[in-house]
Amino acid sequence: MSSNDLTRLWILTAVKERRLKQSKGARILGISPRQFRRSLRKFRTEEPKGTVSKKVGSRGNRGLSQEKKDLVLDFCKQEGLNTDVKQMFPGELGNQLHFF
Repeated sequence: MSSNDLTRLWILTAVKERRLKQSKGARILGISPRQFRRSLRKFRTEEPKGTVSKKVGSRGNRGLSQEKKDLVLDFCKQEGLNTDVKQMFPGELGNQLHFF
């Protein structure tokens, strides 16, 4: 969980226990009251798991499948192309880039 998720969890818990009003919780989180009510409803049904995005841990839309990565690497090896990112981009940039 990120710090934003923990903050959201703390505020939703306070609202559920009636220590904080929904409108105040929405203002603290910077979301609309309607969005806050949706989050609160999800929190009440799924507890802490409902506060974390369902997209966490899944592959991004632009991510390549392992098959495509293997295909590109095989092609590069057949053509004798350099596939080592650190050699292609020396210095700090090479350490930051992760193509495959």
